[in-house]
This record gives sequence, C-alpha cells and structure tokens, in this order.
Amino acid sequence: MTQKLRWESNINEVLIWKGYHSEEISCLIKETWQKRGRLLILCPPHWKEIRPFLPQLPQCNVKLLGDWGREEDQFFNSLGRDHHSEVCFGLFSSGTTKKRKLILYTRENFITSLNGILSFFEEDRIKHIFCYPQPYHIFGLSLGYLLSFYKSRKLITPSGPYSKESHLDWLQMSADTKKESLVLGTPTHFKDLLNVLGENRSEVHSSYSCIVGGAGVEISLWENLKKRLLIEQPSIGYGCSEASPGVLHLPPGEKPIVDFSLGYPLPNIKVFYENQCLRVEGKNICHCIIDAKGIFYPDGDYTIPDIVKVSEKGCFSFSSRKDLILNRGGEKFSLENIEILINDKFKVQVIAMALPDERLGEELGFLVMGNESNLKDLFKEIYKLLDGVYKRQFNPLNYLLVNHFPVNANEKIDREMCEKIFHYNG
Repeated sequence: MTQKLRWESNINEVLIWKGYHSEEISCLIKETWQKRGRLLILCPPHWKEIRPFLPQLPQCNVKLLGDWGREEDQFFNSLGRDHHSEVCFGLFSSGTTKKRKLILYTRENFITSLNGILSFFEEDRIKHIFCYPQPYHIFGLSLGYLLSFYKSRKLITPSGPYSKESHLDWLQMSADTKKESLVLGTPTHFKDLLNVLGENRSEVHSSYSCIVGGAGVEISLWENLKKRLLIEQPSIGYGCSEASPGVLHLPPGEKPIVDFSLGYPLPNIKVFYENQCLRVEGKNICHCIIDAKGIFYPDGDYTIPDIVKVSEKGCFSFSSRKDLILNRGGEKFSLENIEILINDKFKVQVIAMALPDERLGEELGFLVMGNESNLKDLFKEIYKLLDGVYKRQFNPLNYLLVNHFPVNANEKIDREMCEKIFHYNG
C-alpha cells in the first residue's frame, strides 16, 4: 500500500485540533481555507492518539489545539515526510474503528463536491446553513463550514456535543431565516427533532431545504420532513469520506420511490456501476489515505464498498454493506473490532450485529455462546467497557445467550442467521 511521495512540501505548519463544533474551530477552518502552507487536521472528541500517523505527515512544526489537554502542545515532527502544498485539511474516517484512516484533502477536492451538490439546488435561495453537531467532522466540515465560507453564507451550528438543546437552535433558526435555510444532518438528528416536537407544530416555520446524509433515509422520514417540519424541498445526500464527501444526490423536493434511495451522480464526476458497487472518478476523490500500512493515493479513482441498486431511470438506492460495519445514526463502528475487544477483556465469544433501530437506523446487538449464569452482570461490564472505549451508550438489552453460533457450508459464522436467531428469540 505504501507508495513513494511525488511532490516537494511547502507545508510549514500542521495544526491538529480535537473537539466539538465551536466558534474556535470555525475560525481555524476559515483561516486555513484562506491560507497557504497550513494543514489542519480535525479529530473527533473521543480521539486519543495521533502519534501513529506522524511519520506520514509533513516534517514541520505541529501544534495540538482544542481538547487534547497535553503539556506538550507544540513540537517539530522529525518523523515526517514531504507532502503536496495544496493539502489543506485532514479528517479521520468514521467508516471503521478497526482500520483507522486519516484522509488528506486539497481545496479542489472539496470545491468539486460542493459545486456538484449545489447544482441540484436553487443556490440563491440558500442564505443560511444550519449544521447539526456530529462526533466526526466529515459532513460538518465540507457541507457546513466550507460551504458557508466558499459561498459566503451564514453558518449556524450549535456549540458543544449534540443534545436536545440543538433542536431549540433549529427552531430559532427556522423562525429567523424566512425560508432561506439549508439544514444539514443525519436521519437520527431529524428523527430526534420530530420526537421533540411531537404533534406540536405551532413553533415550526418553513425552511427551503435540507440534506439528510450519513445513513439510510426511509420514505416515511422524507414525508415527515416535508409535512411536519415544513421543509419545502428535502433532499438526500450520499457519498463517503474519501469522496469529500459527495457522490450521489436525490434532488430537493423529489420524493424517494423506495426506502434508502440515494439519488443520481453529481454532474461533475463519473460514476460506474461495477459488481453492485460504485466506482467513482473525479477531482472530489481525496488526495491520500493514511493508515497503519502507510500512505495510499487514489489518483481520482475510488470504489465505495457498499452494495447498491440502480433503477432504469438511473436513480441509485442502498442495498447492503460489504464491510462488517454498524452504522449507528451516521457514526460507524467495526463489529469485528468490538468482538475482539470483548473477547480480549472477558474471554467470552460474542457475535456483534447491526440490528434495525427506529431512531438510529441501526443499533448494536450480541449473541453470546455458552451457559453464562451471570449473563446480566457480564453485559453490564461489557457495556461499561464499550462506553469507556467508544464514549457511546449502546442499548443494554440487545443480547441473547445461545448454545452455539450458526455456521455456513464453509464452516464460517453465518451472520445473517445470527440476526434471524436474535429476532426470533430476542
């Protein structure tokens, strides 16, 4: 995977920031967008370690900003190497915790996606952008902060972690912006907003549009966005971190004809339907991907590992995932990595599953093999461990004891059958 770097470096500083959406990070992003010679890397709030990635970053001064809380907040990265001067932002992929990836982007990567996505909208109607807080910054950076700076639109984003108070900010925004707002969020954000409002629509004011992304969108949710939240023309976005992040878009106001509809390719990239997956060619594909194996350059060509379908009219919809990934409200976790973590700590065999969940889209569930007499106490400790590692509170009731795990003809765990067993007995 390691490839030889091909450019001289003109990057003279790397800023590595960790934390939640805030005025501080908004200023840093704007400065970096306008400035040459700086690479700004945004880390999720729960991120703990950056050192493994230092050998693949530029050899220059590094500053740790935000919530790191370290005494050593500035140092020279003597382990580093050269990078292209146009690399300006770095984000960690939310796609897996098993194989952590740091993705570096150029301005052109983001501009390509932004132009492609905006082509579906009446751009002049967007005067304000409301962005819900998210633990990973992929969606918020490119479609929130950067879109507002690139197009000189006002950005409204609640500070701190996502909470019920975020919806109060949305209500205030909908009252103030007079049908001139674009709202950005995951399905979970909008489902929570609907639950907070209940049947009370007296405080809701019309807004122009929204982009729902990060996880699958049901027809019923799209209808509620329009009828109950008074969003005139809801839209659905789909892509991946490596595509900065847009690939497909269901246009504003076009009602999905199936659950998990994804829309049509952005007009300024090329999308190929190969082996039920999407191969993307375009200038929106990231500059490079850094992981434990080294550094990889996609060179404008990347295959998304989701399995999709395409209609006769060219509209794509989501089918299933190739990876063992839990997509929990847009935040993704490696099921395999969770299994290894539990087995290493408790010496117990479990199968981690992504179970359907009305609010989050998917929630974590387990089959555990054996005849554990203290199963309830065991899972109290398991969820305590997961909370400590992932800073997330998973549903504490989603587990089931079985005598054995089902296997297929190749004597491998049959995960589809595991889910059926859980639903039948759970």
